[in-house]
Amino acid sequence: MKYVIILISIFLQNCTYPMYKLNENKYKLYNAKNVPNEKVYALDLSDGQFQRSEMISKYSDLVYLNISNNQLENFPEEICKLKKLKVLNISQNDFEELPECFYMMKNMESLICFDCSISNVGDKFSSLNLKTFFYGENTFNLKTFKI
Repeated sequence: MKYVIILISIFLQNCTYPMYKLNENKYKLYNAKNVPNEKVYALDLSDGQFQRSEMISKYSDLVYLNISNNQLENFPEEICKLKKLKVLNISQNDFEELPECFYMMKNMESLICFDCSISNVGDKFSSLNLKTFFYGENTFNLKTFKI
């Protein structure tokens, strides 16, 4: 998990998207307890903070979303509506497959997927424009991926 946090920090520091700046080059990463009613570009709903998927579409400007460690059984399809999303962390959840809409997320550049139950992605995974894919302790067979 330490490496994921470092990766996220590097992404946020090099991000060219307008984000909340704190003290020059620091970006504000919001969680479920402190989300403002204005534009939000980075949202951390990890560790059981993800409650209702319908609230996600409200943040259409999200570039980074972390929903790790929520033990979700189904991928929240509302996430597919986030057209500007670049980085998604779905680690430590229990969904076995990704919905069709997931493969339509053409702007997503980085997917972080550690310790997931996903077992079937097949050829559809190649339709994504991922620049980085971080995985480990998963049930899927990477030989079936065409990245």
